[in-house]
Amino acid sequence: MKSIFVEQEKRPYCSELLETKWIKELAPNSTNASLNIDWGHIQRYTKLNLVQKCGINFTSFRLTEKETEEFVEMFKALDVNNDGVLTLEEIQQGAENCSFLGDKMNLNDLINMFNEIDIDKNGLINYTEFISALVDYKN
Repeated sequence: MKSIFVEQEKRPYCSELLETKWIKELAPNSTNASLNIDWGHIQRYTKLNLVQKCGINFTSFRLTEKETEEFVEMFKALDVNNDGVLTLEEIQQGAENCSFLGDKMNLNDLINMFNEIDIDKNGLINYTEFISALVDYKN
């Protein structure tokens, strides 16, 4: 493996790094390790009323970086196209990767859950909506 921690003139080009075993074989499989999502917790969150969800959404803005560190990794793992929002398809893929869809939830349940998390009803789940669904709202 070529090291990137060398003098600038000795550093490999990006194209060379993209051909390494780590990038080609190991990195594509690494996202599943980050998906430690408690889908049951999200299902409980979706049963809250809109006022409760908005309160949780508001407090999500006040979380520290350390408090959201794990959530950021989960969001990034789900956000396949890196556009900063989650589509139903990305959530579905994440649920399938965790063997949650099919085992514990059907597609209609997932669609309902997605719609309940999507507070602003724009058809996408933004970072704050995602965090709100995962945060320990009882505390």
